[in-house]
Amino acid sequence: MAKMLARGGNLVLLDEPTNDLDLPTLRHLEEALLEFPGCCIVVTHDRWFLVRLATHILAFDVDLGVHFHPGNYESWREKRVELRAAAGLPAEEGTGTHRRFSGS
Repeated sequence: MAKMLARGGNLVLLDEPTNDLDLPTLRHLEEALLEFPGCCIVVTHDRWFLVRLATHILAFDVDLGVHFHPGNYESWREKRVELRAAAGLPAEEGTGTHRRFSGS
């Protein structure tokens, strides 16, 4: 990945890039991605990584469907509260609400 970032390109796809990284390596990754001139698509559960780096969110929400949001994770959370209220859905408590899978 370091070679690719140094060599150039315009698209990076990352799946859980912060898993198993120590703090200095994580900081270097964040700084490299902040300086990357192209597009970076990241799949992650690391909220702080999203707050720091994301400029747009494509959210797949069980209750609300798929939404494209221009902004970081914090602004998406605020927008999600508004969307839930507009849809007549109850507010969720806590930051880590998990649901049991009820599909077949």
